[in-house]
Amino acid sequence: MEKYINDFISEKTKILPLLIGGGKILNFTHVDMDGIGSNIVLSKRLKNVVKIEVNYQDIDERIMRFDFNEYDAVIFTDICPNLISLNYLKTFHNVIILDHHDTAIEHHDPKSCVFIYNGISGTKLTFEFMKVMFGD
Repeated sequence: MEKYINDFISEKTKILPLLIGGGKILNFTHVDMDGIGSNIVLSKRLKNVVKIEVNYQDIDERIMRFDFNEYDAVIFTDICPNLISLNYLKTFHNVIILDHHDTAIEHHDPKSCVFIYNGISGTKLTFEFMKVMFGD
């Protein structure tokens, strides 16, 4: 079994209640086809997903525009903020980060819902995450 599956399972009891409430979901996703694919995967299963497309140059500034407490879950797909923003995001209980870029590997921290795995696309990682959370 892939490591990311085990990590998703280990945090499922913390994450699933954020996703099943039917409330607002904010999705920061990379502004490329992999990020768009990740958003499609989320939007097929979750209702009320608000998509924000970001690049590495603007993600950290755009994070500060939102009150994350207004959302049931904030999910970053196919992108990871820098360390300063990441530390800020870890102060919220409803933030989940799913990324696959080598530049983010050092930030991998499943206990804080920061899931970083290379060797898999962002879309596939998001699909596997949703599969663990909701089943086939």
